[in-house]
Amino acid sequence: MKSTLVRLGLLKTSYPQIKNGFKGEGLVYELGDRQVNVPTTWDKVEKIYLDGINDWREKEQWYRGGQLTTDEKIKIFRDVASSIYERTGKRPIVIINIDRDKDFWESACEQFNKKISGVEYTATSEKDSTEYNMYLSLVKTGLTIGGQVIKDKADLDDYWKNKRVK
Repeated sequence: MKSTLVRLGLLKTSYPQIKNGFKGEGLVYELGDRQVNVPTTWDKVEKIYLDGINDWREKEQWYRGGQLTTDEKIKIFRDVASSIYERTGKRPIVIINIDRDKDFWESACEQFNKKISGVEYTATSEKDSTEYNMYLSLVKTGLTIGGQVIKDKADLDDYWKNKRVK
């Protein structure tokens, strides 16, 4: 009876629910009326992108519901890693973005190293550099980005500077 009431939303519980995100992309960590969308990918083993564990969202809403505390981030990480292992029988790999909270997430990974199979690193600056160089190589053949015609490197630099401000 109690589980039926929880499922129907008539009884509040302090236990999190972890389920697949929209179209099976990522995971949704729900606790009461709040949720956190946890980015994940699958390549032989599930990968958790820790830099996505930042904000609560009000359930069924797109707006932010508040910044996560460090304790909440660690609990969500631990719960999600455990859930993935229970569901797949494999420990996930975690991805740490070196541009965001690197030291914090490395410490959390050390604390829960038995729940994960490894750590990989990524960087926003590296991704941005790759994207810029791709656009720069296309300038010679004619390039339009978001309706803006890019004729040369100066146009691309102007576009790139404005893009980063937004």
